[in-house]
Amino acid sequence: MRRIIDGANAIRDEQLATFDVRVADWTVRLRSTGAQAACLYRTRLGGSFIQSGAPRVDLTFNLLETKALGWQAPSAQCKWYGSPRRFEEILKSLGLKGAFPAAEMPAPADPLSVFDPATRVGVQLVDSLSDLPPWDSGAPFRLLLHFAAACRGWRLIHAATLSVGGKGILMVGAGGVGKSGTCLAGLAGGLNTVGDDYVLVAPGEPLTAFRAYLLLKQDREGLARIPGLAARVAHEKVNWQNKLELNPEQLFPGCMVEEMRVSAIVMPQIARARHTRFVPADTQTAFQSFAPSMWAQMPGARASGFMFSAWLTRQLPVFTMLLSENSSEIADSARRFIEELPA
Repeated sequence: MRRIIDGANAIRDEQLATFDVRVADWTVRLRSTGAQAACLYRTRLGGSFIQSGAPRVDLTFNLLETKALGWQAPSAQCKWYGSPRRFEEILKSLGLKGAFPAAEMPAPADPLSVFDPATRVGVQLVDSLSDLPPWDSGAPFRLLLHFAAACRGWRLIHAATLSVGGKGILMVGAGGVGKSGTCLAGLAGGLNTVGDDYVLVAPGEPLTAFRAYLLLKQDREGLARIPGLAARVAHEKVNWQNKLELNPEQLFPGCMVEEMRVSAIVMPQIARARHTRFVPADTQTAFQSFAPSMWAQMPGARASGFMFSAWLTRQLPVFTMLLSENSSEIADSARRFIEELPA
């Protein structure tokens, strides 16, 4: 694994498709053997906040194909046939962070990923780009960003967000509970977001969430709830989850913000209520809604992620959001709720 990092460092920027993007307070250099993939990843990770030739680079993320480089395939690179957890433990003892699917795990799976905290260089290694799992382009360099965040006490978390005037809420829960739909309704109603799927959370005073991706995911049924929106994106193709992957700024200009103060945790619930209501909930319920996705989707630092989840749910007021079926009413209710939260 150290040789993989060293091999990536030996490749000059000019030999790869290279872009610099801004994520939170990091300047991130994205490098790839595939120009098309690099352009897509730059758009979704950096979005419209792109820098060129940055004088200082905080993180370097490489998406490399062994076939293009003449390297051995990823499985031969590390010759690993044990459990992913044991793999992560060994890397930790060597001062690295990483994730690699065991031989018995079904395909597709997240690719071999390794991050060196000392140099802040990460590598995502595949035999060819066609081997990437279908969800990879929806959250480019997710694991490397997760490892980098964990090294500074931050977290990349699975949550949707809405904000008003720089103050906002984290919406958590399992898939299908209404997080993305609530986020979409809020954006259509003039609210802001730092993301509807993954966001970076930084402890501190105030607790802050940062944008990680410039992307909005929603199925056609959800888009149809917003008047006129389904027709605007009728030509777009759906992804592996039967959802469209859209640039929210093209739909709702100015909706994406770089950061927000986190004032509450909200658990949306499809209730078909007459009016959307926010009901106080307990910390344990929030933790149970929040922690499983951290455990399943963020390997390599699971123990600290588990503790972060417990800590976060104790820091903020927690509410269940009983949703109506009216998107504009949901947006108005969310706005009033956020505005009334303590600063």
